[in-house]
Amino acid sequence: MRARKKTVRIREPIVVDTNVLIAANGTDAEWKPIAANCADRLQAVMKDNIVCTDSLGLILGEYGRKLPSLSRSGFGDMFYLWLAKHRFNAKHCQAVELTPNESGFEQFPDVTEDIVSIIDPSDRKFIAVAYAHPKKPPILQATDSKWIGWKDGLAMAGITIDFVDEAFLRPYYEKKMGPVDLRENNGF
Repeated sequence: MRARKKTVRIREPIVVDTNVLIAANGTDAEWKPIAANCADRLQAVMKDNIVCTDSLGLILGEYGRKLPSLSRSGFGDMFYLWLAKHRFNAKHCQAVELTPNESGFEQFPDVTEDIVSIIDPSDRKFIAVAYAHPKKPPILQATDSKWIGWKDGLAMAGITIDFVDEAFLRPYYEKKMGPVDLRENNGF
C-alpha cells in the first residue's frame, strides 16, 4: 500500500484594511451590497493567508477602535476576534517591524513628499507593512475609493491593491476625483 503524499498549502501574506472588516459586518447601508463579498474574502483570508499586521499594534488597535464593541456579532467583528486570538501564531499572523518618523514610517516606499502628502496618515501603516514585508503582500481594500487613484503609483513600488469589488467602488472614486482616464497622473 502506498502512502499518500500530504500536500502542504503555502499561506500567502496579506494586509487587510480596516474597512473590509467594517463592510463585512453589513451594518452600514452604503456598503451592504458588498458585505457578503467582504465576509467571504475574510473567511478565505483566515483559511488561506497569513495576515500581516505591524509591530506597534496600530492595525489591530484600529480594528478594535473602529468596530462597535457592543455586539461583536458581525463577520468583521469575528475576524478581529479571531486575529486577536491568533496574533502570536505565525501560521495566521505576522507582525512586521515598523519605525515611526515625521512623515509616517521609515518603511514607507521611496516616493516624493508630494505623494506622501496625498495619502491619508491613517492609511500609511497598511502601505508601510506591505512595503516592509519581504514578499510585498497585497493590501485588501473594500470601501476607500481613494486607493483606486493610488494603486498605479503603489504598484511602481511593488505594492498591489486587491479590491474586494473595484467595479462597485469605481463610481465612488469618480464622484470624488473625476474619471480615472481623464486624470493626468493616476495617484502618483
